[in-house]
Amino acid sequence: MTEARQTIAVVGLGAIGGILAGCLRAADRHDVVACVRAPLARIVVERPEDRVDLPLAALTEPAAAEPVDWVLLCTKAQQSASTATLLTYPPEAGTSMYFDRLAGKALEIEAITGFIVAAGDRLGVPVPLNRAMLALLRAVSDAANPVPTAI
Repeated sequence: MTEARQTIAVVGLGAIGGILAGCLRAADRHDVVACVRAPLARIVVERPEDRVDLPLAALTEPAAAEPVDWVLLCTKAQQSASTATLLTYPPEAGTSMYFDRLAGKALEIEAITGFIVAAGDRLGVPVPLNRAMLALLRAVSDAANPVPTAI
């Protein structure tokens, strides 16, 4: 069974964004859209093993943006504000964890990501990304629900 192709938007086509867009385009497993200021028809990336020179879809008007599956934000910090029009999140879209956070409820992190980390520990399988995500999500959850301290 073939999985449906997902669309990845790369915002900021500098050194990091350009390499990511070129490698993703070369792998040809996803549709890639470059969010750029000026029209761009092709991406060229010199890699140690080869040279990538492929057509690339470019989006120059934020108003024309359509929802995508993934967004790679590859801008410098001082440019982040100018990308806000591309990164709007429709109010009706979201996960249960997103809506829990908005409602000030505890996140489901232990039942989801915590389970994966515990299973990895029990089976001796390293899960470094899940472990990092668990730490970050616990921090978000703790910030939303601080424990009262005695005075």
